[in-house]
Amino acid sequence: MNDRRRGQRTRTTDRRTSGPRPGPQARKRRHIAIVLHGARAELPGLRHLVEWVRGKGHTVRVRVTWEPGDGAAFAREEIQFGADTIVACGGDGTVNEVLNGMEGTRVALGILPVGTANDFARQVGISHDLNAAMDVVLRRRPVVIDTAAMNGRRFLNVSSGGIGAEATAETPADAKASLGPVAYFISG
Repeated sequence: MNDRRRGQRTRTTDRRTSGPRPGPQARKRRHIAIVLHGARAELPGLRHLVEWVRGKGHTVRVRVTWEPGDGAAFAREEIQFGADTIVACGGDGTVNEVLNGMEGTRVALGILPVGTANDFARQVGISHDLNAAMDVVLRRRPVVIDTAAMNGRRFLNVSSGGIGAEATAETPADAKASLGPVAYFISG
């Protein structure tokens, strides 16, 4: 007669003493690279956020972009150094550059939306609060999404040409900083 029929429960480990249960706090430690748009380098609260994530036991490297192409290059380099999550901290342009540096990998992309319009982040419901957005990166499983390619570049939100692309490319950074998304309409 087995132990179950005699009313005894067979258990190989005692749940009360076997350590923490799986969940958000017991997840594996990550190697996170934050690719930060240079114009946002002095963003209030960002240093505290990085220290908070490190305090949770994760490895965090911050790379600050300076010129076009840096975001893609930094993403590629960090993946080679073992990053399992690349976080784009900027706007849609930063997200696009980072995405292009990650092409062909299965590394997770996180987004801290601190750009002017943040169209993609807004469309998928990513909070503009840095702490809430980073909490999503740390606590939720990555979701596979489709991307597209045109002229050798990947994109995930929109690809445009003509007046829209020209307005985006020619809007001065200081106008975007002071006017926000309205700057695109004034410049276009």
